[in-house]
Amino acid sequence: MKAIGGKIFIFLAAITIFAVGCQKTGLMTNHLPTTESENTGFGSNPGNQDTDKTIPESLSFKGNLDGGQYDGAQVVVLDRPNKAIVFNIPLALDVNIGIAEGEVKRLPGTTFKTTTNADGAKFLTLSVPLKYILKGTDLVSAKLPNGDDLPAVPQREYPSVGLSLPNSNNVKIYLYLGVQVAAIFVETPFNPYIDLTLPIRNEAKTRVVGHLGLVPAKNTFRGGVFVSSVLPNELAQALANFL
Repeated sequence: MKAIGGKIFIFLAAITIFAVGCQKTGLMTNHLPTTESENTGFGSNPGNQDTDKTIPESLSFKGNLDGGQYDGAQVVVLDRPNKAIVFNIPLALDVNIGIAEGEVKRLPGTTFKTTTNADGAKFLTLSVPLKYILKGTDLVSAKLPNGDDLPAVPQREYPSVGLSLPNSNNVKIYLYLGVQVAAIFVETPFNPYIDLTLPIRNEAKTRVVGHLGLVPAKNTFRGGVFVSSVLPNELAQALANFL
């Protein structure tokens, strides 16, 4: 009975977080991402930056969640000093997510860190250097770990790398990078049960710049939280001049 009650609680929590106005996403099958087993360090990597080309304050990119419990929360932002896109992903009250930080070794300068706010809610902060989003990588393309198409992005699959999150009950995160596109899938040990998404909008709420949603468990594969963002063409072209 205790296990069943826990699942019901998580299901109700998921409904609260992703609330109203959500739309379903399309899904299908194929390759698994490359995975990493070790992670070290956190923070910026000055060796990847060209200090002679500072991104001006006139170039800005911020995306806030539109709807749900975290309505208005900033989920994605341009980090001008470090020439990176930073994601701040809400993971609700998942007790399986521990305090962890590190670097994605396949993508030097790409760092992650988990934090907990005053309410006990967990967040995963991931910083991705712009060069990987604007110039591409040598990673192998992949879909979701369960073989389904990536939801709410222009293509079914993108170059990807996966790694285990330390101190987090073998929870894995998967990073997908395409030209002007970045997405992250974070496994959850519980099953979200539902397939829902919320838009991420710019500060003026005039443009959708990404999505945050739930992916249900499928067969032996865990469900999780999926976050994606697409850089507008004009911003991408302007930022490319500073790399």
